[in-house]
Amino acid sequence: MAPAAQAQQLTLSWVDNSGGQAGFVIHRASSSGGGYSRIAEVLPGVVAYTDKSVSFGTTYCYRVAAVDATGMSEFSNQACASPSSGGITLKVSKAGNGAGSVSSSPAGIDCGTTCSYSYPAGKTVTLTATASSGSSFGGWAGGGCSGTAPCTLVGNSLTSVTATFNLVSTTGGSLPSPTTPATPATLTLAYKGMLRDRVGQGTAALAPDGAMDGTFTVLLHGAGGRTVTGLRLNSSAPGAWDTSSSSAYWVLAVAPTLDAAPINAPGTMAVNFQVPDGGSFVIFGSDRFGTEFLPGRTITLAATFADGSTASAVTTVPNLAPATASLTFNGMLRDRVGQGSVALNPDGSKDAALTATLTGTLGRAVTGLRLDSNAPGTWDTSSSSSSWILGVAPTLDAPLLNKPDTAGVSFPVADGGHFVVFASDSLGAEFFSGRILTLTVTLEDGSTAVATTTVPKPVLHLAYNGKLRDRVGQGNVLSPDGPRDGTLTATLSATGGRTITSLRLESDGPGAWDTTIGTIYWVLGVASSLDGPLLNASATMAVNFWVADGGSFVLFAADYQNKEFVSGRKLTLTAAFSDGTMTTVTITLP
Repeated sequence: MAPAAQAQQLTLSWVDNSGGQAGFVIHRASSSGGGYSRIAEVLPGVVAYTDKSVSFGTTYCYRVAAVDATGMSEFSNQACASPSSGGITLKVSKAGNGAGSVSSSPAGIDCGTTCSYSYPAGKTVTLTATASSGSSFGGWAGGGCSGTAPCTLVGNSLTSVTATFNLVSTTGGSLPSPTTPATPATLTLAYKGMLRDRVGQGTAALAPDGAMDGTFTVLLHGAGGRTVTGLRLNSSAPGAWDTSSSSAYWVLAVAPTLDAAPINAPGTMAVNFQVPDGGSFVIFGSDRFGTEFLPGRTITLAATFADGSTASAVTTVPNLAPATASLTFNGMLRDRVGQGSVALNPDGSKDAALTATLTGTLGRAVTGLRLDSNAPGTWDTSSSSSSWILGVAPTLDAPLLNKPDTAGVSFPVADGGHFVVFASDSLGAEFFSGRILTLTVTLEDGSTAVATTTVPKPVLHLAYNGKLRDRVGQGNVLSPDGPRDGTLTATLSATGGRTITSLRLESDGPGAWDTTIGTIYWVLGVASSLDGPLLNASATMAVNFWVADGGSFVLFAADYQNKEFVSGRKLTLTAAFSDGTMTTVTITLP
């Protein structure tokens, strides 16, 4: 690494040994071997940096390190240099009750934001004042400048110049200077977590970069409110973000609310917005490598207002308690995903659907999920693994959040919020009753939350209705035989519902009825309601029908001798389901 000196700036360059895969952090010290602090970070592929925040007469030392998602390399060699010696240092200040800017030729002063600059000795510098709408330029003072025409200076020492801008009355002339607010404005800064991906890496990156941003709410108190014209956020990591594309810092996005559009000007990243007394706004700082907003970091916000006043606020990223998760099995409800690591489409079989609830102060951002069944079976949100894909959505029927190419996820969940996961089970073996399911949730800070649930066993409830209809006969006969049948209503309690594939009713008369032609027992008629069509297949007596959680169906059993359903009889119903599980219920007739 080597620096090159110019007037009031130093340019560094280095060799990229990562092949363009890593970004770089730049540290600076004001003397060889002195205390280093981070001043900038550049994107992958960038191998030079110009430091404009330097002064004549000072030696600066630099070192760089490569940074990617896996961590940071060792620092480079130290390289030191000083800005070119000698020259004229101009300092411009503004006065009056109006607004305007001062620029220089050659470039350097843009006040505005840059009100001090050093030029080589003997350099001719011309300052030009431009009044804002509703203001007029009142003239120069200091440095030998006067009047309202552009001021030209030549020298080799510190020179201070003041430009006065006055408000213009609607009836002509300048207005008196407004009274400065008796009480300065104050700010309160609150860290809300890594909640949204609104900005990226760079001075003008008003677009997501794939990683959640540090998110803060800012509350302003000041009589009459204030107009905010500039913001800068600093982390003790260190790191800095601001609302100027001309600085070395990454952009600080600003929005009225968490999900409102950023109000930064697209080209300059500048802001100019009114905040009432007691009003608030939200700011976002990119943290591509997850190091800037760790617990214990000190975060400082500085705000500049249109009246020239400033305010600041400091907060510390709290050391939050670990997030926890809970998991509920909803049943085989939808067909959202298929077999394979990127099969984000139906495969013809209903998927297991589970609802996950995440609890954590300030909410969390989820960056990975894995579901395990003790069948065994595994599903996750990474196309690079050997596991089948785990679909993720905010609700049961909302669009999937998985990225089409990688199956990855990155989404915020509020404290106590929910999301739904979907796992394919084409062979119908992974989610039997009694299966233990474990969901591992990976969060943006690298921590995890684990939840476990057991697929519940379906429960049947049986009620004897009496001898109400003649729907079946003796043997495998799906037609009346004269005497009315024993009629019963079965109700299913099973999360997500079930598909019933066979039924058998037994009486201690003794007697037995079932839904298969391959046994010696008489047919058990099944219908969705008392007078609904029988669901039995006419040739085999078999059934295969869906019953929702809490749903019911009606059974019919022939009793031509009128002895099977008398008072005191015990009746036992056994149901088999499509997932291979079974359940039984017994009642005694009153």
